[in-house]
Amino acid sequence: MENAVVMRNVTKRYRGFCLDNVSLEIPKGYITGIIGRNGAGKTTLINSILGITCFEGEIEIFGKPLCGNEIEIKNKIGAALGNGFFYEGLTLRQTAGMLKRFYADWSDDDFFEYMRRFGLDTNKKVKELSTGMREKFAIAAALSHNAELIIMDEPSSGLDPVARGELTDIFADVIGDGEKTVVISTHITSDLDRTADFIVMIDGGRVVFNMQKDELTDSHRIVKGPADALKSELKRQLISCRTGAHGFEGLIRTSARIPGLVYEKPTIEDIMRAYAKKGTEAESNV
Repeated sequence: MENAVVMRNVTKRYRGFCLDNVSLEIPKGYITGIIGRNGAGKTTLINSILGITCFEGEIEIFGKPLCGNEIEIKNKIGAALGNGFFYEGLTLRQTAGMLKRFYADWSDDDFFEYMRRFGLDTNKKVKELSTGMREKFAIAAALSHNAELIIMDEPSSGLDPVARGELTDIFADVIGDGEKTVVISTHITSDLDRTADFIVMIDGGRVVFNMQKDELTDSHRIVKGPADALKSELKRQLISCRTGAHGFEGLIRTSARIPGLVYEKPTIEDIMRAYAKKGTEAESNV
């Protein structure tokens, strides 16, 4: 499988936080979701890929080292980071006119089509846009220059369910030819349940897992049962567990079944919360 992004031993240190020796492959032609709690390192990872922040280690994009090839590589990347950083006094049409100067393959046709799909008036000024409209505009700009790698940081946080559904359809169209890659960092994991092919979880600046989404959800199960069924052997297998008056509920990575217990397929959010809780408990025991 060809990779769009390869990270080797990437480290970025801040006061009180470290993106810690991350090695990661993001396959070409798919949608990869990056998940994790706030402060886990998702944005630092994305900023490293984009060359926004300095880092130790190596990053290759499209098979070429990022360092030394930034102009060529960045011309092929579309990025939407929050609601964008656009000049407030310009209209959307004027802003597009400025952006097109930076990209060799900018398409006015694509831009105005995304404006239509998102219901945006190109004669409006940036300062007149709501948070959700700003996010739509940033996404449209990122998708309008035939980028081979599209990177979105919390792209749907300010969007209503209808707009989020539209964005899901757009991402599916983008990767349809197998030549483009989408990377989405988000805390709205329900969107990834529908769209993602691969899931990467970051916690405490480290990669917890990088798996195909279906493999991830198929290999884990929520298990429930009475308190007296929570034996020591089962406890050791649970990634996380909570107990109450009516019994226990936890996440387990196994295909085995114990009679008398209830097993359910988890969502991505279920899995993320369990591993994040495990990480918190491990930190508290240090």
